[in-house]
Amino acid sequence: METELRLIGDQSQENAGTSDDHVTSIMEADRQWLKSVEKKTKLLPKLLNNSAGKSSCCIFRVPHSLVEINKKAYHPHIVSIGPYHHGKVHLKMIEEHKWRFLGGVLARTQQHGIGINDFFKAIAPIEEKIRDCYSETIECSRQEFLEMMVLDGCFIIELFCIVGGIVQGDIDDPIFKMTRMIFFIMRDLLKLENQIPFFVLETLFETSILSSRKQNVSSLTVLALKFFDHAVQRPPEVLRSNGVLEIPLLTVDDFTTSVILNCVAFEQCYAHCSNHITSYVTFMGCLINAPSDAGFLCEYKIVENYFGADEEIASFFNNVGKDVTFDIQRSYLSKVFEDVNEHYSNNWHVRWAEFKHAYFDTPWSFISALAAFVLLVLTMIQAFFAFYGYFRPPKQ
Repeated sequence: METELRLIGDQSQENAGTSDDHVTSIMEADRQWLKSVEKKTKLLPKLLNNSAGKSSCCIFRVPHSLVEINKKAYHPHIVSIGPYHHGKVHLKMIEEHKWRFLGGVLARTQQHGIGINDFFKAIAPIEEKIRDCYSETIECSRQEFLEMMVLDGCFIIELFCIVGGIVQGDIDDPIFKMTRMIFFIMRDLLKLENQIPFFVLETLFETSILSSRKQNVSSLTVLALKFFDHAVQRPPEVLRSNGVLEIPLLTVDDFTTSVILNCVAFEQCYAHCSNHITSYVTFMGCLINAPSDAGFLCEYKIVENYFGADEEIASFFNNVGKDVTFDIQRSYLSKVFEDVNEHYSNNWHVRWAEFKHAYFDTPWSFISALAAFVLLVLTMIQAFFAFYGYFRPPKQ
């Protein structure tokens, strides 16, 4: 390498007629440049760190290509959880209430000798494990990171306990009193970038006073499911599409669409899970190519539309699959895709389905079809007797 540098210097001297001192300065500059290049090769990635492909890493930044399609679907609107959106100005209101919730937790636990220091002691040994759950390198001090985990974790646990009836909340608490406030918080808690690891919540839950009454308290998992159950409308039964496919009722609103988008983003980022949500929305996107398709599914109670017009339903399912990698062989619906395509390739089935939809879909269309059929039969009978009378005239 030094020989190469000398050649560069000699060539520069020959071409430009420079002095030996100038050659030496060029060589030194090249050495510094080469050192800086070598130094860069040893830097660890920060925006997508080396542990991002491990099963332990499960909290990701949503790919920019997906954010561009649905810009408001992935970022929190009212509360930040974890480091990715920590400190943003528009989330400051609930940030202040987190401290109030933590105070409520401490007011109970301190009666049993558990103080704030005990929560930090519980989280400190697993700090590195927590950091490894994030696909980005978290650039904050140890104290700031532990404070964030304890504050956000206790806030979530307190929400679960109040909604689950484990803790008596203030009846005038604005978090629960103001219209739709808790709904917005629920929606933000299910966004991919707005997370802390569940084992952090379990650690804090076990540390709190609730762990001393475990026989009378539901598990954290049950409390979490009860909490989000308030925002999800469950179908009462499985409903049918023309007797061919059985599809559960899907309620489409701001909450469900946000959850679907973030679940799809998670499946795109995390290689150690199924692709069930991506499979489902891809299948629905194949069924809904136009607003009329959305209207058809709404009419048959397969889709319950609280989202807007049929155009918005069609637009959502058409966009959710954009820039998404989908392997049909890994899909739990692969056989359904195969059977539907095979059924559709049979022209007789398609024509019969179109005929039924056109003439037997509603009572009025059936009556019209029946009237037309009767008229056709009468016309044929009239034509038959007319021809019969012509070729076989009655005997005189």
